[in-house]
Amino acid sequence: MIDGSRSGKRGKAAWRCGTCAVILCAALLLTPMIGVGISAGTSGGATAASAVADGTLLGLDVRDYADNMAAKVPLAERQQIRHYKVIVFWNAVERRDGVFDWTYYDNQIPQILADAAEPIMMLLGSSVPAWAHDPAYGDNAWVAPPRDLSKWYRFCGEVAKRYGDYVDFYEVWNEPGWDRDSAAQQIHGVVHFGGQVETEYLPLLQLAHAAVKEKDPTGQVICGALLYGIRQLQRKSRRTGTLVR
Repeated sequence: MIDGSRSGKRGKAAWRCGTCAVILCAALLLTPMIGVGISAGTSGGATAASAVADGTLLGLDVRDYADNMAAKVPLAERQQIRHYKVIVFWNAVERRDGVFDWTYYDNQIPQILADAAEPIMMLLGSSVPAWAHDPAYGDNAWVAPPRDLSKWYRFCGEVAKRYGDYVDFYEVWNEPGWDRDSAAQQIHGVVHFGGQVETEYLPLLQLAHAAVKEKDPTGQVICGALLYGIRQLQRKSRRTGTLVR
């Protein structure tokens, strides 16, 4: 279990006023920006190229924080990034139906908290365990809605139950807009959501929201990115717009 003496939610109330900025930053998956200066315009048109970026605007998606950040990046540089996203791979946590292994995440979360970083956002899903696959989705079943949606609800609830004291935000699915007929699939052959985002993502989002709120009432649930790029707008914006309304 995680040491409860350092709660990641100590700053939760203070972050409410900046929730929109944090959500936008995290959901867009800002690329690693350690030590990057941001130019700031002045009334005379001059810029401050050496200005240090405000930490409230920086977020980072790090795979294996303990080995790739804590072990390799100096603390002073790590602390320039205040918000981290942790991807919870369903197929890694629940390899067998109803049997959960949190070992990896129980190691990662304390490392992030030890560097005084918060809030933390967890990305739920994206990798469906083989036992939960719906064969109707064929080769895309591993990134598609599971055969039994109650299993998805249980998984999301278990994540919030275990890490709710340390996590502020939960993003549901990684870029579901990269679905089976998106530009990403057509151009690059990449699929992040094996279903049809306009019709099949909303039930997953609703169930995840309900499950998280049951275990972590103050946690905030975030919709995954719904569009792949500008070229999708004409074809998909009306349908995805209807989905989020």
